[in-house]
Amino acid sequence: MDKNYIRFYTVDDAPRAKICKNGQSITIKNLKRIKKLIDICSKYGIKINDECTITDNVLLISHDYEKYREKQKSKIQVTGDIKPNMKVSRKDPLFGKVIVGTTLAIVIAGLVMSNKQFKDDIISYDTTTEYETEDTTEDASDLLINSEMIYTPVEETTEYKTSYDLQEGEDIVEQIETDSGTINIIGDESENQTKEEINDKNDLTNMFNSTEFHYEYPDQGDMNAWNNVLRYDDIFEEECNNYGIDKGYLEGKAAQETNGEHYEHLENGPAIGILQIERTNLGNYEDGSPKYVEAYNFTTGQVDRIYLTEENAKDLKTNIKIGAMMTQIALKRNNYNILIGTQEYNMGCGNMDNLLTTCGSIENISTNDLRNNLSNQEWLKYRESVGAGDPKYIEHVFRYLPNGYTIKIRRVDNGQYETLQVFNDYQKTKEY
Repeated sequence: MDKNYIRFYTVDDAPRAKICKNGQSITIKNLKRIKKLIDICSKYGIKINDECTITDNVLLISHDYEKYREKQKSKIQVTGDIKPNMKVSRKDPLFGKVIVGTTLAIVIAGLVMSNKQFKDDIISYDTTTEYETEDTTEDASDLLINSEMIYTPVEETTEYKTSYDLQEGEDIVEQIETDSGTINIIGDESENQTKEEINDKNDLTNMFNSTEFHYEYPDQGDMNAWNNVLRYDDIFEEECNNYGIDKGYLEGKAAQETNGEHYEHLENGPAIGILQIERTNLGNYEDGSPKYVEAYNFTTGQVDRIYLTEENAKDLKTNIKIGAMMTQIALKRNNYNILIGTQEYNMGCGNMDNLLTTCGSIENISTNDLRNNLSNQEWLKYRESVGAGDPKYIEHVFRYLPNGYTIKIRRVDNGQYETLQVFNDYQKTKEY
């Protein structure tokens, strides 16, 4: 399991979410907060469907969740021993400033719940540590601060409540896990909070609907090809970010197209380079005007144009850029239907139109309906009808992705993400 991950799961049919960040983890039990976390995941193109584990954008998602929790200003009650006149240093997550408070008392307890009885554990932290504004490493004390426990200035003579009886209707809303034990945080979202009922695990499933693609293919991707692609991982990451393409998805294409090799595919064959830019697409049109591709760059907010010359196709970085741009074009033309856009990259737009027309006439479905409905995958049965390209191109690309991988494609029209979760049912034991 990665050092940073977010896991959605159920315990006794009740949804749970766990954020593990740089070795520390927080478990969320409150349904409203789980829904908020799912909303944040959706912002980054990740749709949650029942129990799953995600490893993409964990630091960003965790940061956004912590900002949300800060805004809630929850009233938190904890139990434990008191150490008055403690000095606290913390990083303000919004402004990157270090706020230092003196004569603050922190009420911290390790609570273990058994038949509604709590066992006290004394947990001590070095609370004088200052955090750099760019440092993403957080220890348990910083996680506690981000969970908005209330700190109260006190005098040494003040008596403190060191135990707390859980009342009916109250709930443990979050847990902080540390090497010293588990801390249960008890609180509410507001004074007038309405208690949310959790009916069953489907409450979590129904929060988002995720489209899945299941296929069976006996061969996994060649690891040598994948390792070849990873030599250029930084270039793929840059160009995929620019054009809203999932990096693993485009790298899977490169592994399938050329075994991740670029310089071995420059002189011979009908296509050039790691992403196989067709030679027939290079040069000029009959009227002498140069051929080019245009795609929207999310980084600059501008439309980029690259001329399709042999020189550009032979340059490694430009070849990957053109491949990412062509991928965006194919997906946009098909209303971001990831399956159709993938097949079109291999077959070409004319052959793809013929394939959809053939399927539509037989199945009595319009080609627009096929493009607009990712869940309608009837057209896959007709891939051999056009006699062009690789009918199993989708499977050949997806086999390089971990089982259960979620492909995320960003739309040019609204900046939102379209997603597809892919499963090779032949390799059920391979987990993502």
